[in-house]
Amino acid sequence: MIGTMKLSEWLDVAADLQARWAATVLSPETVQRWGEDLADLPAAHVAAAVAALGRTDREFAPNSGVIRTEVIRLRVDAPEWAEALADLVELAATPVARAVEVDVDHEENRATVRREYPRAELLATKHPLLATFIDVVSWEQIRPAVDADRPHRGNEEARLRDKWQAFVGRLLRDEALEGLAPGSDLPALNRRSRRRAPRSIAEAVGDVVPQLPRGD
Repeated sequence: MIGTMKLSEWLDVAADLQARWAATVLSPETVQRWGEDLADLPAAHVAAAVAALGRTDREFAPNSGVIRTEVIRLRVDAPEWAEALADLVELAATPVARAVEVDVDHEENRATVRREYPRAELLATKHPLLATFIDVVSWEQIRPAVDADRPHRGNEEARLRDKWQAFVGRLLRDEALEGLAPGSDLPALNRRSRRRAPRSIAEAVGDVVPQLPRGD
């Protein structure tokens, strides 16, 4: 087995799987295939995902796809919509910039204004997915859902919620494809390998990095 997880580590996880779901008999072929599917992931993450799934009411052992999805879910730890909305409302109410100090040079007859950027500073304290979402969707689409003075805010909030859920869902799906070889006629796999410039939400969520929002 070639990858981040060693064969001995996977066998320990597989033994835990079998112990947690004794009703499911894992054949050697199944253990081998699932191990190959998960080999690119850190063993500690795979073990944690199995343990987390073991706390649910699953009757049968999760397969490698379910385990990978759980690893990604635990790794990304995407905020629930209510939390994301509260953060967006807070950000919208925070000034983009403000002058905090003015230095006046009387000899040169010149004034220099020092500025702070409260919204960017606040954004840096939030989950990095939020910054990426703002960059992808833009404040122009977000503002109607978070501005308390806007009429029909509920409808706008519902539309923004759908955008957030689609954004997070696509991220999780794209991350699940990580490690697969590109296919000549499979756009989803080719997109992962080309890493071309993002043109839409679907193509922009591959890299979750903090970015400043565009505009006010």
